[in-house]
Amino acid sequence: MKTTLLIIFILILNLPIIAQIEDLLTNPDIEWIGEIELEYNFEPEAYRRG
Repeated sequence: MKTTLLIIFILILNLPIIAQIEDLLTNPDIEWIGEIELEYNFEPEAYRRG
């Protein structure tokens, strides 16, 4: 029961932050230029070439 109350309390505290993010995303005065994508290569062989 304590865990459930803690989760609900944390969600209630984060509601203003979530609302601000949604306002930014729906604001027509803000022009979103693009997104950055990062690719990680976890193949060790790719770094041993040389």
